[in-house]
Amino acid sequence: MDVKKTTVVRHIRPKIEREKAQNILRRKRGIFCREQPQKLTLIHFPYYYFSFAIGGKAATLICDGVTGTITLVDFDLNDTMAQPEEQRIPFIIEEKQALSLTKEEFSRLSLRQNIPRFSNKAQSYQLQEKFKFTLPYWVYYFSKKGNYDCRVCDAIMGHQIGVRLKSAFVKGLIALRNYEKNSL
Repeated sequence: MDVKKTTVVRHIRPKIEREKAQNILRRKRGIFCREQPQKLTLIHFPYYYFSFAIGGKAATLICDGVTGTITLVDFDLNDTMAQPEEQRIPFIIEEKQALSLTKEEFSRLSLRQNIPRFSNKAQSYQLQEKFKFTLPYWVYYFSKKGNYDCRVCDAIMGHQIGVRLKSAFVKGLIALRNYEKNSL
């Protein structure tokens, strides 16, 4: 079976407007919250898309292009746009490493779903499609008691990101800063 792949990076169009992102991210966390807003910006975060098939079942997984965190796709990736004007975090891990991490996760998922794999009669899974893409995220920078931090929400559904992805995001922002310094 041929793997459907593209070398062009797709950029997913944001659906959450700036004002709505401000409302989501600027929520006060308590009575004594004294954060000072600095700025709100839209940044595109890199991902690899992989679609697998095994025994008539299919799974689509995405792997972040910074740390290799794997997640399932739960939104439409077809609403793309031209090259975004906003900043883009560069891909840090290579596609080969992302595919390896994704295959490991797919194997774990297939075990949980009781899909036979490793016996002689078992079917092996096949990669059906792969491509690179970026997802838009709103990043709200603020200072509190002299320290700087940020909150991030995806610009597709408006969900704030969790701890694992925030760690990848911070690493990606550092890589972006270093990339911009080196390109000057």
